[in-house]
Amino acid sequence: MIETGMVENGGEHDALDLLEYAPYLFRSIANRLGQADSSYLAQNFGVGLNEWSCIALLALEPNIPATRICDVSGFDKGVISRSINSLEMKGLVRGALAPNRSRLRLINLTPAGWQLYHETRAYAREREERLLAGLSRTERVNLTRMLNVVHANMRKAEGS
Repeated sequence: MIETGMVENGGEHDALDLLEYAPYLFRSIANRLGQADSSYLAQNFGVGLNEWSCIALLALEPNIPATRICDVSGFDKGVISRSINSLEMKGLVRGALAPNRSRLRLINLTPAGWQLYHETRAYAREREERLLAGLSRTERVNLTRMLNVVHANMRKAEGS
């Protein structure tokens, strides 16, 4: 962990204080969450974090194409394709051709996929609770609102 105040600004090297630099904080938090969650999910449920992300989205939005998963998650097509293929081989999702669209495959959770989702949902909620411990209800609502603003800004920046 970087200690606040360790960076001397000014002079020849005007270093960023990483504890006040939002992109660093987002990346650091995401990396740590991803590593811990990926390890836990693999050991306890036999899926990786990318696969679980697909499962979570399919629980929220059933019967969607892989391109929708890419759009929402921010993962590239290759990652999602490998994740969906792995989930299909494990019997957790099923793809079927969309009516009237001969090349569009719509993905759904199988009964086993829904079971896994319900088992992992409790872990996800517990993880969120530990992560947000010490924040009041109002602070949590404000944090989520602010993160959604940043997320929307990111999507706009990607589109420009």
